[in-house]
Formats: sequence, C-alpha cells, structure tokens
Amino acid sequence: MFAQLEEQLEFEFQFSCPHIESEYYREGAQDLIRRLIPGDLLEEDRGLLLASQRARFADMLPLIQSSELSRSPCALSVLLLTKYRLNACNFFYDMISRWLLPQKRVNVELFFASDVRLPHLTDDLLSVAEIVVYL
Repeated sequence: MFAQLEEQLEFEFQFSCPHIESEYYREGAQDLIRRLIPGDLLEEDRGLLLASQRARFADMLPLIQSSELSRSPCALSVLLLTKYRLNACNFFYDMISRWLLPQKRVNVELFFASDVRLPHLTDDLLSVAEIVVYL
C-alpha cells in the first residue's frame, strides 16, 4: 500500500547542494505523511474513486495530530499537514515553542518541515511539519 507513496511524493526544490542528503528529507516527509493521512487515501486508484479521494482529502486539511501525553516531564510531538502558505511552518514553530505554555518557552527537541506535492490527491503545494518539545 505505502510503496506507491514514494512515487506520488514530489518536492518543490532541487537537491543540488552536495551537503544535503536528499533521501533523509524524502524519507522524513514520507514518514510524516504516512502518519497523518489515512491509508486508503494513499492508495492511488483511477476513475470516480480518485475524484472522491481528492474531495475527501481537501475536506481534511489542515491535518494536525499530537502524541499522547504521559507524566511530566515528557516529550510532545505535534504533526501538521496543510496547504502551503508563506511562513506557515514558522508560525507553527512559534505557536508550539512560545505559546503552548503561557509565559514559558519550551525546549524544542526536533523540528522538521518540507514543502511537497501529492499530485493524485491535490494540485496544491503542501507543507508537512513535525515539532517535538520537552515539557
């Protein structure tokens, strides 16, 4: 089922910098998309099913998901998949790191963001991101 995702995922930028390992970005974005999008939408079908998949996907955006919180202290992961908007990932980062706990800045353990395309689901450019904070 998910083997097709590698073929469906398109990136907006070129990996022309020799210091950037493109497979890490691709695998990171694929992992986040697999965790956010229901599996049946990732299956590429033809005909009427494709049209219904596109409509269902459009209705789902933005997708936001978070990990379960255990006892404090713990790590919280928040995932985001949305239509591309200029600085949307910066806003996401600021909202979680600065405003999750009022008057306290939380430590960001990890932040990953990428702009991708899923042509069989939408014509729009998408932004996918994950932030992990320690609470």
